[in-house]
Amino acid sequence: MSVPLTLLGLLEREPSHGYDLKRDYDTFFGRGKQLPFGQVYATLGRLARDGKPASAYLDTQRAAHIRRMQELTELKRTGPLVDVLLADHALYHLEADLRWIDLTSARLADLAEAVTNR
Repeated sequence: MSVPLTLLGLLEREPSHGYDLKRDYDTFFGRGKQLPFGQVYATLGRLARDGKPASAYLDTQRAAHIRRMQELTELKRTGPLVDVLLADHALYHLEADLRWIDLTSARLADLAEAVTNR
């Protein structure tokens, strides 16, 4: 089974985080051999390099991260202290992911040009 096509198929279904893509891949297709996290991101990088819809992936990732951050922020306002601490932890990770997504999105055109000029 082609990992790139499978990941694109999973993304076609719904916007997903890299963690969600790995989980869904493993659930549906990973019997006996799970997909390493690094392979998810490496595959998405190759898709971007090859001009596949990686920019659309990054856009959906960004939107999904923002929605999740809104949910966690609400939880911080209304939840017990344990949930607040867990929400803080998740928010810091999502914030770092968003910074990476923004930086990568800004560099996609440069990446495409560098790959084309090889």
